[in-house]
Amino acid sequence: MTHVPYRGSGPAVTDLVGGRVDAMFDSITSASSHIASGRLRALAATPGRRILAFPDIPTVAEAGVPGYALDPWFIMLAPRSLPVGARERIGGLVAKELDDPAFRERLAAIGAEPMQGNAASLEKFIAEEETTKWGDLIHRLNIGPD
Repeated sequence: MTHVPYRGSGPAVTDLVGGRVDAMFDSITSASSHIASGRLRALAATPGRRILAFPDIPTVAEAGVPGYALDPWFIMLAPRSLPVGARERIGGLVAKELDDPAFRERLAAIGAEPMQGNAASLEKFIAEEETTKWGDLIHRLNIGPD
């Protein structure tokens, strides 16, 4: 495979649908409408479990790469200097929206499955799980900046 850099998922998906590239890795959320319409065929999903909105798509592990699991996630960020009161207010608004069944249904339709938590649990997740996992891989494979 040849790596073809794009300035975002939108142009890459457009080229994939148009037949200018043969395959790509993308988030389910940006490719879901094309998968649902049949314009794209998903070969495998990277999480360690099947995606609820697309239960027929096998995981990468099920497709032949045992032990493969990569759970993509999206977060809302703000400057560290944001006052605590504003941070808590925004966090409360986001949590309220994530509890709304209609919003959760819209997320589910595009393959997004919200995680519950707050700023503290997110910081812990990044520090203890993601940084450890990717840091270990970077060191083991001696990956450096290009």
